[in-house]
Amino acid sequence: MNMDAKNLVMDGTGKITSIRILPPNGDKVRMESTYNGASIFAGHKVTEIVTYEQEEVIPNSMTGFANGQIVANDGGDVLLWRGPGAAVRVAGSSELEWRGYGVMQSRSAKFAEFNGKILDVVVHVNNDGNTTVQASIWK
Repeated sequence: MNMDAKNLVMDGTGKITSIRILPPNGDKVRMESTYNGASIFAGHKVTEIVTYEQEEVIPNSMTGFANGQIVANDGGDVLLWRGPGAAVRVAGSSELEWRGYGVMQSRSAKFAEFNGKILDVVVHVNNDGNTTVQASIWK
């Protein structure tokens, strides 16, 4: 993970909880993966759920679209984010690094300051399906 710690708004860990193979797009492999995690977002303990639909561009490189939900553990305030991303797999393994950008939306007063801002997200997935996530606000 290469994000500058002083600019982080989110830092956490999680696990891939499901993978679904989708119909191919011509000869391009498509799949959907979901991960659940526990993070700190803007000083709040949160649970996050992210689903990412991806399509292989060339072997070991994918592009796709993510939908994320961040829920505060201390009251259920919700922040949603959606946006595109790309991933590169380490050759010969299932380990990959994904980077994406998502526009955030929330009706919660706790997360209102993030409405319309862009979240810059980096997720690393190891061979066991464990994830680390870091994010900052794209300026």
